[in-house]
Amino acid sequence: MALLETRGDYEFADIMRRVASSLEQVSESLEKVINKDTITDEQIKDVIKSYPKEDLLDLLNYDQKDFIYRSVWTEHVKEDVHSICEDEGYDEVYTPDMAEKIAYRYVFEGDYDCNLSYWQNLKNLFVEEK
Repeated sequence: MALLETRGDYEFADIMRRVASSLEQVSESLEKVINKDTITDEQIKDVIKSYPKEDLLDLLNYDQKDFIYRSVWTEHVKEDVHSICEDEGYDEVYTPDMAEKIAYRYVFEGDYDCNLSYWQNLKNLFVEEK
């Protein structure tokens, strides 16, 4: 907090108001909103964490939302790849790197057959990767 105390309460309150009223700027150009020489990254993260999550989503553009969606989806696909390997007895061939590649192909590249089930598509990608 020593860094904040040197700026004074008024300046800090003004900075926080600007961040809260325009969080979209945080993702595009945070340096224009906050002087990072006087405010720490941890303090910036605290402001973002305290912002209502429903409002945060409204501030994101389509590409940002899509990237977050696909990143979370990728994590779930990686878990499912691991489950398939356990169920099919491929534990000895499974690697986290392989799961990452399969998940990326499935989620970001759309490498799947619409006529097959989700699980069959993951099995097929696994066979190609091993």
